This record gives sequence, structure tokens and C-alpha cells, in this order.
Amino acid sequence: MHSVIDVLRQKNSRIHFIGIGGVSMSSLAKLLFHDGHTVSGSDANISSNTKALEQLGIKVIYKHAAENIRDFDLVVYTAAIHEDNEELRQARAKGILTVERCVLLGEMMRGYHYPVNVAGTHGKTTTTSMIASIFLDARLDPTVSVGGDFNRIEGNLNIGKKDYFICEACEYVESFLQFYPYASVILNIEADHLDYFRDIEHIKSAFLKFSDRTDENGFVLLNGDDINCRAIRPAIKHRTYTFGMREENDIYAKNVTYDREGHPSFDVIYEEKKLGRAELAIKGSHNILNALAATLCSLLLGVCFDDIAAGLKHFEGAKRRFERKGMFQGAAVYDDYAHHPTEIASTLNSISNMEYNHLYLIFQPHTYTRTKALFPEFVKVLSGVETLIITDIYAAREQNVYGISSKDLAERIEGAVYLSDFTQIVDYVSQRAGEGDLVITVGAGNVFQIGEMLLKQGTADENPSKNKITVG
Repeated sequence: MHSVIDVLRQKNSRIHFIGIGGVSMSSLAKLLFHDGHTVSGSDANISSNTKALEQLGIKVIYKHAAENIRDFDLVVYTAAIHEDNEELRQARAKGILTVERCVLLGEMMRGYHYPVNVAGTHGKTTTTSMIASIFLDARLDPTVSVGGDFNRIEGNLNIGKKDYFICEACEYVESFLQFYPYASVILNIEADHLDYFRDIEHIKSAFLKFSDRTDENGFVLLNGDDINCRAIRPAIKHRTYTFGMREENDIYAKNVTYDREGHPSFDVIYEEKKLGRAELAIKGSHNILNALAATLCSLLLGVCFDDIAAGLKHFEGAKRRFERKGMFQGAAVYDDYAHHPTEIASTLNSISNMEYNHLYLIFQPHTYTRTKALFPEFVKVLSGVETLIITDIYAAREQNVYGISSKDLAERIEGAVYLSDFTQIVDYVSQRAGEGDLVITVGAGNVFQIGEMLLKQGTADENPSKNKITVG
């Protein structure tokens, strides 16, 4: 039987994706199609991703069925596909090579000279996009795969040359241990995904194993301000550099200032020399750390500081990362993907550097396991928010067998309001938010829809030709 790398090296291999409409699966399908392979896939639903694939000429079948499996060289599936899936079972019965998505991604990395993997509990999408922005400004034409939409590449994928492959490396179920990075970036290490990891020691061991995957001629970047990153550093076998705010790091920020909207600028000090000043078009002190990681990675790969500074200045953020959505009744409406207490703390820090009259924060917890495991931390970080509205937990892949609810969280936070229905939340905010206020939806689920509902209502209110939506 051929190996995955054998299939990738063959011209015009026939490759089928089970669940081709997923963000990462559709990206891999496009990359393989671009490389000259015959690509097809199946999915249960029509989506913008599947439509884009069809426009390229990739065949998509909108059902999972055994008859979809023909004489393929390789069948790709995701962790979401169960062992009893009829296509997966049929492929194995016919002796076709089957492979999980992250294994395929790792093997594809081996076709590039310099794979850059960005890992960490927080900040992966932003930092991956930052590095991509820098390399695009440096005219290096990188291939980029990012876990969110990035306007500059009009989506989550940029197909470039075979020199640089910049992508996220997710620690969940240790999928990043299938990758082959030249540059391994570890932004931070914290307790998360506790439905899989036993504890923080298990998580630290996974990141250490990830560092071991680095090419012998490559390097590892660590957040030198992060206690868990520092804990694993002595065991890392490769060239290692640190970034952070402290002066003992290889690269750090000095003379940090913020403009009226909370955008930071700072001097970049590398090996005790000032390289220049960086200006960010995104908010928050946490993004200084992300920018330092992107800067150090780019420097070590030969990018000059002028191109780095330009790439950072031009980077306006990935979608759902403190994204400004519009205005409603004179209030600015934002959305942020934060779903871990540390991420929420960073979001609140960004807000503290902004000018506004009143704050309305709408939080949707993400998964029952995370809410239960980090319950005290959520209570602590959300306490003191001026107007806090909490809606139901977004289940994602889970069932509620943990006896936890958003109502429990709201009851522990003084002044918090629990509202389960999005329409109720829209009504609540509509009756209160006004000129100069800030409304922000926070969470990794579908909470962003509340902001879109507010903006839609505001448009209807301003346009008398449309049906005006009235508040209760």
C-alpha cells in the first residue's frame, strides 16, 4: 500500500474528502487541487465553502453514502467523522488508504522549505495572520492556512509558492504532533481543552513534544513571560528564542503608548538593539506579544524590519478578533472570539484603553467542560463588568452531562443578567444602549449573531421603507 507522501508525490492522485465543507478540509482540498490532483468530497450541507469548491471544478456530493467511494488513492476524514461512517467503512473495506486531516496536513508541510507553525492556547489565528501580513508585504508569496477569515487573503487560505507555509498548529487532541515545522512558535500554555487533557502537566508535555517535531536546522520561539513556557524551555532540544515584555527576552517592547482607540505602538528591542518602532492597527496589550512573536519569527527567516513594521501596520485583524461590526443607536458594536478567562481578560484590557460612555458585554460560554473546569476563573474575570449579559452555553461537540449552566455563572456574578434568547438580548440592549456606548459580543460560538441582529434592526429603524422592528 502506498503511503500518504507517495500519494502526494504522484501526479493526478485521486483524493476524496469526507466532510469537505469544513474550514480546514476545504483549504486542503483547494491546495491539492492546485497541485494537480483530482479532488472530490462529500458533505451533509451546502455552504459557502462547498460552493467555492464547486466553482473551482471540485465535485461535491451532498450526502454521506458508501457509493461515493470509488477507485480513490486516498480518503481523508476529520476527527468529527465517526468510525461507523459509511464512506469511511467502505474505503477501508476496499483497501483504500485513509488518513485523518491533521496527518495529511503534516505530510503536506513536508513539501515546503520553511513550514511555520503557530501554536499556543491563545492568539494562534491573530499571530498566524500577522506573520502572513508581514510575508505578503515582503513580497515572499507565502502559502497560508489560518483558522479564521483574514481579509488580506480574502478568506482562510492563500496559495503561494513552495518556500513558506504559514499555518496554525492546534493542540486539541494533540493534532499538532503530526506536523513537521521548521519554525515552531509557542505563544502561551494554559489549562484548556480539559475534555481531552488531564491537567496542565499533560498540556505542557504536549507542547514539549510539539517542540521536538521542529526541524533540526529550525528554531523554537517561546513566550518568555509565560510561566509554563519557561517551565518547558530547559527540556527543548532545538535553538530557542524568547519574546515578551521583560528585558531578559531576546526581543521585547519598550516605550509602549496607545492612541485614543486603544491601538498600541512601541519600540522593538532585539538583542539589546532598537530595531525601530512598531505601530499596530489592532487593539490590546496582548497583541503586542503576538506582534513580537511575529517579528522575531520573521527576523529569523530573513525578513528586514522595514517589511515587518509595514506588515504589522497594515494588519487589521482576523475576523471575530475584536472586530468592529458597525454602529447601533450611536453605540459601537464589536465582536470578539474570546472564550477562555485569559482571553476575556485581554479583551477587557483592550476595552479599558478605549473611550466610551457605557459598556454592554454579551458573553456566551463555549462548551460545558470548559465552563465547569474554569468556573471560578470565569467568575473572577467577568466580575465588575458594567453591564454583563450571559446567554446559554454553546455546546459545540458536547452534551451537557456536567450539571452546569450559564444561569449558574450569572448567579455568581453580581449584577449579571442571564438571558437565553437572542431576541431578548437584542431587546434588552436596544432599550439601553445609546450614543457613545460600546456593545461587544464575546465567545467562540454563534453569539456574533446578536451584533448582526442589532445592526439589522438599526438599519430598519433608519430606513422607513423597511418594516420597523419595535421593542417590546
